[in-house]
Amino acid sequence: MVNEQRGGAISVETRINDRIRVPEVRLVGPNGEQVGIVRIEDALRLAVEADLDLVEVAPMAKPPVCKLMDFGKFKYEAALKERESRKNQTHTVIKEMKLRPKIDQHDYETKKGHVERFLKAGDKVKITIMFRG
Repeated sequence: MVNEQRGGAISVETRINDRIRVPEVRLVGPNGEQVGIVRIEDALRLAVEADLDLVEVAPMAKPPVCKLMDFGKFKYEAALKERESRKNQTHTVIKEMKLRPKIDQHDYETKKGHVERFLKAGDKVKITIMFRG
């Protein structure tokens, strides 16, 4: 539960450029090379010179890790990656077959055939025996 009076909610958005409010950051270049620990003003100047954004990638580190990158491209690639992972997600379906203790032999064979077909299709099957009362 978030106490709005004592600081408010913690933002989950990625901070970029002027929204980064720390005196110094560990800077990573656009190609992944370590630049080192620099003042935030110098990091912002380097970002403007390279026509890139300064993106905070690890805010909980001491000092926070920032990378020079195109933020629009970063967001687009993250959305593509999320969409791809959602596409590869398997959706499990549980089929249910209900039986009663006094079932005719033919009805039992029919339901058994349905269960076998579900299992061959790769679905999970839940068999429920219903008693009266």
